[in-house]
Amino acid sequence: ENGQLTEYSNNAWHFAARSKKARKMRFLAVYQVRSKNGETDPVFNFLQFPGPNTVRVGKWKITAALDVADPARIEIVNTVDGVAFNSDGGALELAGQTFTGSDAGGALLIEKGETSLRVQESSPEIPPAARPAFMHYSRSTLGDN
Repeated sequence: ENGQLTEYSNNAWHFAARSKKARKMRFLAVYQVRSKNGETDPVFNFLQFPGPNTVRVGKWKITAALDVADPARIEIVNTVDGVAFNSDGGALELAGQTFTGSDAGGALLIEKGETSLRVQESSPEIPPAARPAFMHYSRSTLGDN
């Protein structure tokens, strides 16, 4: 509330936003989901906004392309534990090395192991379970592009 963390006693999720009317819009929401029992080091004890499209939460830096004129993209990096992710396969840096996905539009994940970095990619396709919803909403918004 007013830029401060708020704890809800009823364990429900709440979100409300107001904006000007627009054909397209993007939001970035960062949730901390954890049980109250046994968790002594909350991630949200350190929260900063170093730029208009970036939020730092604990050891994590999250950057999102929120302007609808730009291609959709999210990048999540934790240099302390050695983890980096992006949603478009574009250039991603971790441990002084830069990686780029082989499929434009596919997701890229890099994880630091004991002796090396592990790189994983996903192809830029819609998962079968999400296809019906995608087709439904694509048909309903064809004239909005």
